[in-house]
Amino acid sequence: MSQNNKHIDSKAAMWTAITLSVFIALLFFFGLPAQQPKEEAGMLINFGNTVSGSGSIEPVKTTPPVKTTPPPPQSKQSEQVSNEPEDIETQNFEEAAAIEAAKKKAEEDRQKELERQQEIDRQKEIERQEEIKRQKEIERQQEIERQKQLEEERLRQEQEAKAKAASDMVSGAFGKSSNSNSTSQGATGGTGNEGAENGSTTSNGSGLGTGGSWSLAGRSLVGSLPKPNFNIQKAGIVVVEISVDRNGKVTSATPILKGSTTQDTELWKLAREAALKAQFNANPTAQAKQLGTITYNFILN
Repeated sequence: MSQNNKHIDSKAAMWTAITLSVFIALLFFFGLPAQQPKEEAGMLINFGNTVSGSGSIEPVKTTPPVKTTPPPPQSKQSEQVSNEPEDIETQNFEEAAAIEAAKKKAEEDRQKELERQQEIDRQKEIERQEEIKRQKEIERQQEIERQKQLEEERLRQEQEAKAKAASDMVSGAFGKSSNSNSTSQGATGGTGNEGAENGSTTSNGSGLGTGGSWSLAGRSLVGSLPKPNFNIQKAGIVVVEISVDRNGKVTSATPILKGSTTQDTELWKLAREAALKAQFNANPTAQAKQLGTITYNFILN
């Protein structure tokens, strides 16, 4: 019986301690703050600071040293304020770098545009020079063509004049007779009738159509005028200049342009070969080399 009572008493004591502890804790956390009593005003009395002392002068009161406290840690806002100058300097540097980069790019763009314009101007100058050269070449070709036309016209007029002169000469040669009263006739110039007064002015005979005449002052033709060995289909007048010695022999014969209407080499060769066969009368008092002409008219059948 006594043991049960002891057990009950110890258990009650334990619960009482727990309840009291909880109550004290609640008072500590939730209890009302105690009001501080107001300090009453009064007279200050100097009780001194030592047992022995003398004199009527109050010693100077020394003040205890003031304890310095470290500054409170800066807040994020103060750090932001303290960092503003550095941020401003960084921002200014970045803005200056951006402005410098913009200026550099603008200068590069301006230089590229200048180079592009210079290239355009260079190409235009090249095209202008090429156009000048092309125009000069056109003018040169036009001048060459004009000169060519003038030369062709000159040659045409010269050929027409030669043909007319040869035609007139042949007509006059065939119109001559031994009884001609002409005071000046022939191809050597001067007055008088070039050739023998009784000489023949034509050479007739068989063969392919050819006709001829001769002119040699003071001389007569022995026999008939030799005819070219003409068997080709070509036409034209060939005048051959001959040189005759005192014996009447033709020593040289050269086709000439004056009076000729053709420059065909084959006809010229045939006329020269025939002229070298001609024979005139001898004249001891004649010049050593007397010049005359023989004209051949080659006619197509």
